Amino acid sequence: MTSRTIITAAVAAAFAFALPAYAAGDKASGGSSSAGATKDDTNQEFRKLDKNKDGSISRDEAKGSEHEKDFSKYDKNNDGKLSKGEFGAAEKGETSSSGNSTRSTK
Repeated sequence: MTSRTIITAAVAAAFAFALPAYAAGDKASGGSSSAGATKDDTNQEFRKLDKNKDGSISRDEAKGSEHEKDFSKYDKNNDGKLSKGEFGAAEKGETSSSGNSTRSTK
């Protein structure tokens, strides 16, 4: 083998090992939003507000929180409660449709 072939193989091997490690590190970052709330912070806040532990936040449970004022805006399916998806979208400043969050164009 020539030195050029060896160098090419070494560079290819370096990329082959570095890319998966880089991708895994990117996923491990937790996808924190520009608003500063991480997924763990959002989950913890949701559990704190879900006082009856039914998996959603009612208007009564939201009283006294930052979500009380705009509850109707966050409750996209108008069922009188915030699902985890709707709550997560509200925390991130996004809009949600039936509990699935999608980024708004602000």
